[in-house]
Amino acid sequence: MDIQAHLKRQANEGALAYSLDALNAAKSNLLFSTVAKHALALRRECDTFFNIFPSDRLLCDQLHVNLSVASADYKKAKIIDDSLLQAIEMPSSSPSTGDVMIQWTTPDPPLRAPPDQCCIFLALICSFGSEQPETAKPIVARSPVLEKVVIRRLLDSLNKDLDHCRPATAMTGEYMEQRLRTIAKDMRGIITPKNNEDVIEAPDAKLDAAVLRILLSLQEADAEPPPVGEDGEALPPSRPELLSASKVQHLLRAFIRLLDVSSHAARVVHPELSTFLRVVLEPMAIFRDAK
Repeated sequence: MDIQAHLKRQANEGALAYSLDALNAAKSNLLFSTVAKHALALRRECDTFFNIFPSDRLLCDQLHVNLSVASADYKKAKIIDDSLLQAIEMPSSSPSTGDVMIQWTTPDPPLRAPPDQCCIFLALICSFGSEQPETAKPIVARSPVLEKVVIRRLLDSLNKDLDHCRPATAMTGEYMEQRLRTIAKDMRGIITPKNNEDVIEAPDAKLDAAVLRILLSLQEADAEPPPVGEDGEALPPSRPELLSASKVQHLLRAFIRLLDVSSHAARVVHPELSTFLRVVLEPMAIFRDAK
């Protein structure tokens, strides 16, 4: 009835008038395109006036349901497929390869500096799917407010290290340890005083162990085994003197991707880096296990 009323007053609205025979035929048969266009126009009208006329909204919904039943093409174009809805209701499991995902964004006010000079990151470190409690669960962390100039300075220095490492055959473990500790400080938002006085850092046994672990993973495959004591037992591992240049380059590239604020988001797959960042971001974890 609503469509027939529109057809009758079409001549009064400046359009081509329907003949009497066409109006009589429309009482029993309507073109599918006519009904679809009318349903689309009615939906736009309801959205424009925020559905203040319930009768029009009811007619709009009825047309939508009947058209989806009558036409498979209309249903495919206008209704979300059931498989997509199931994918939303039952999302796939997170990766179990230790993927590191990071997103850089602008912090909320109040801020100590202009918003364009500050940033924060949200990080997700996926689990390894192992039975070890340290890596069995993913970790989500949110950084404090960081200064962009500090992160940019760190990123520039890592790019220089990558350029210097490319022609080299090895890198010293001492220098790489300094770089790892600097990265941990900057990501945690620890600000070093500008004066020349030496700052005594608080001991962090977990960070020390994480730095040593990642340094040992950067050795060459044919590196000498750890020393053995007089009783035949292996001595505690120590910082290696030389590291593999290719492994260090791979690690630096992963750090550069994560610390690039201008990219807004990044994802890297580096198991050793994932284990190291777990310790670095642990103080900033959003969800903590009850103890």
